[in-house]
Amino acid sequence: MYNSAQSSTYHADGRNFSICYADDGVCALGFYSQDVVLIGGMIVKNQTIAQATQFPGNVYDGVLGMAFNSASTGNAGSGDPTVFQNLISQHQLENNVFSFYLNR
Repeated sequence: MYNSAQSSTYHADGRNFSICYADDGVCALGFYSQDVVLIGGMIVKNQTIAQATQFPGNVYDGVLGMAFNSASTGNAGSGDPTVFQNLISQHQLENNVFSFYLNR
């Protein structure tokens, strides 16, 4: 789990967030912050992240959305780029595509 106190690159943001999911009515509450994110060996600098302080029924401390801003639930309202958009703007991808491999 992410612990901002253990990060030398953490920056407080000061904004709160609330993301409610229509399919089950669960709402995640917390605050935005900024840090360096490592994903698939790529370094994403200055990434705004949503740190969940309340996520009913789950033990998660955050959500990593991979959508564009137009489809993003959390960061779309804040105007911050998503992880994928930062990967593109920071030239971390050979081709501007991503995929998931799901396996049982």
